Amino acid sequence: MTGDLLLRLRYNSGPLFALGVFLAMFIVFLILHPKGLSVYVMETAANQGFGLSMVAMAQTVAVLTAGLDLSVG
Repeated sequence: MTGDLLLRLRYNSGPLFALGVFLAMFIVFLILHPKGLSVYVMETAANQGFGLSMVAMAQTVAVLTAGLDLSVG
């Protein structure tokens, strides 16, 4: 059982690391924000994240359907 858990953690180390970095940055953002953790701050962060996710999905659809290369250079 423990070996299986370690194998899964090792296999998913990249996404887990990215999640940890995101959580750390979000906690620092909340600590440094003048209003702290409030409904307004969470709503603003969610609204900004939604716009970014829409752009990311649009780029993904463009790459998958037409084979476009969006890289620079």
